[in-house]
Amino acid sequence: MGSQSGEDARLLLDPDSHFSVGGIGAVLIEGLLSQPLVDLLVLDTQLQIVQAELRVPGVVKLSAEDVVGRPFTAAMEYSDPDAEIAVSRAVLATGTPAVDRLVGMYAADSLRIHSVSVFRLQDPQGNVIGLARTTVDVTDREKAHERLALLSAVRERVGRTLDTTATCRELVDTATVRLSDLTGTAVAGAEDVRFADIAGVEIVDGVVRGDDPPLTPLDPDVTLRHVASRGCEAYLTTYPLGEMRAGSGETPYELVLSDLEPRLFTLTPDTLWDPEVRTPSTQALLAAGVRSVILIPLTVHGAVLGLAYFYRCNPCDPYDDGDLDIAREIAAHAALCLDNARRYTHERLVATTMQRRALPRKPVPQTAVETAYVNLPGRRAGYWFDTIGLPGARTALVVGAVAGEGIEAATVMGQLRTVVHTLAAEDLDPDELMHRLDSTATSLAEERAALPPADPLHREALTASCLYTLFDPVAGTCTLCRADHPGPLIARSGNGTERPDVPEGPPLGSAEKGPFGSCTFEMPEGTVLALHTGSLLADDRTAWEVLDQELRRPDRPLRELADAIVSALPEGTRPSAALLLARAGSFPADRVATWELPDHVEAAATAREVTRHQLADWGIGEETVFAAELVVSELVTNAVRHGAPPIRLRLLLDRGMTCELYDGGSAAPHLRQARPSDESGRGLFIVSEVADRWGVRFTDSGKVVWTEQELSDRP
Repeated sequence: MGSQSGEDARLLLDPDSHFSVGGIGAVLIEGLLSQPLVDLLVLDTQLQIVQAELRVPGVVKLSAEDVVGRPFTAAMEYSDPDAEIAVSRAVLATGTPAVDRLVGMYAADSLRIHSVSVFRLQDPQGNVIGLARTTVDVTDREKAHERLALLSAVRERVGRTLDTTATCRELVDTATVRLSDLTGTAVAGAEDVRFADIAGVEIVDGVVRGDDPPLTPLDPDVTLRHVASRGCEAYLTTYPLGEMRAGSGETPYELVLSDLEPRLFTLTPDTLWDPEVRTPSTQALLAAGVRSVILIPLTVHGAVLGLAYFYRCNPCDPYDDGDLDIAREIAAHAALCLDNARRYTHERLVATTMQRRALPRKPVPQTAVETAYVNLPGRRAGYWFDTIGLPGARTALVVGAVAGEGIEAATVMGQLRTVVHTLAAEDLDPDELMHRLDSTATSLAEERAALPPADPLHREALTASCLYTLFDPVAGTCTLCRADHPGPLIARSGNGTERPDVPEGPPLGSAEKGPFGSCTFEMPEGTVLALHTGSLLADDRTAWEVLDQELRRPDRPLRELADAIVSALPEGTRPSAALLLARAGSFPADRVATWELPDHVEAAATAREVTRHQLADWGIGEETVFAAELVVSELVTNAVRHGAPPIRLRLLLDRGMTCELYDGGSAAPHLRQARPSDESGRGLFIVSEVADRWGVRFTDSGKVVWTEQELSDRP
């Protein structure tokens, strides 16, 4: 291999030859020969070298004198000589130059990239006399192009999700892609060149779970999890994904994490690991032909997220300082993406934990209604569901969702769920409850709007949806009210499914205001009511069809029915949603007793008597009977004095004993502390002391005062 420069390297034939300088243009030849980094070959029509100027060292196999008279492919070791011969012949035949073609040439077992141009030569009479081939080494230029393309690909492809494991997979996938696919230009012999033949990422185990990254030096108990690797199946077999190892030690991996300085070195069996402590995974790397290694820490603000490693195998060129610089850029981008994913994972973990603590662990058994639910957690943590026991053997079924994600949505969800429980305890009608819930949501929305403009939450409107259902098994009815919710689906055995005509109310907390209407329909025993958060179906026709189809067999056990519905739903509708199923039962007729009472003072005595006899028939002990007589007497007396006819007494035997007194008056009784000199005003106080709970609910034509007593002596 050799090269020459200046006048000593200029080889000219006889002055009378077609290839004399004067014959082809002295200015052109002199101009080309004056370029210090341009090789020039002048060929005859048989592609034999007749003149050469060889200035670029490294790729020429013969000296300038020795190449004359030989085929041009003998001067340089082309990666694809047949292609070069074909191109040269095409230029001879057509006269169309082949300009600035990227051609691979080997120099000392290293592939160099050259820009090659081929021109046809003609004498003054127009006869074709040969070719001129110019060659310029552009290896550094093309490497810079490849590195920029790789960095652009990393910025585009890495960090598209907020998942730490997915981000690491994106990193190793991009680092091992063929560089020719990124640049759009392929060079013979370099088609399969990649930045890394083998790439992998290890992450601090706590970071995967969303914990804060540790500072360097790492504590001995800090472990790294192998989360992504590509390029060597044998390495994955010996060091599988998910495996963990200690982050402190004396191998190059641990040293990188100790001083946070990347390492670049050539790998040999003796330079990296002591043969006595060599692991199966390192043996797999050596067997794969790993030649050059870059180990680089993934850090953000001085904290350690993990470690990335890149390996090149024979016969690729080893890494150089330019590769190390681009590895730093790649690692910096990946670290930022991983930290964003970690922060998101942490926030989602907190939000889902808040939601999980707020939601019921299992449906609370209620009177005359069977329930089952399926909770499908996901990115959104602002939805909830509930079953709330109410006086009179009634049950409230609730589903709702807050717009948005993260901790704020979970916080608002908890607030609204608490308000629903509080309002339900007030025994409000569903439409009135929804109005008051909307007032609370509006107040929360106003607080959010009042945040400083720089607060990201300031720009997120607070809205929520809710469906409130009140089931009364004694009356066999169900009353619904909804706010920005698609409504439930009702299934009756043998009668298919239907969607009740429930007036749609506006979103809770929105600027859009309107009435919240309700509807009441019969719900006989065996009827199944399917309530869901809006995201479960998301107005998807296929999802509605699935729900409708599965509910056509409502006689199945509710748990089986719920699982069948979720399994049949399209994949995209499953995350961040809940399904609540309720099957109506009937309240035993012999556990309810009702009497119409006269509107005069004797009504209290009548009420005490019928109560005593009824509780005796139910087998209730004397202690409870006495307390119930006292409660009934005070309630009836208040109704006669301050209410209006008709007066109706109803007793229900459920988990406890419920007493309900209806009258046509609209004045609400209120508890007060009577003074020692007062002759009245102690009745409701006595009731509150004797009963475990009491309250008032209003109807269209009057009110009901109710009390509940727990039964310690129930048969």
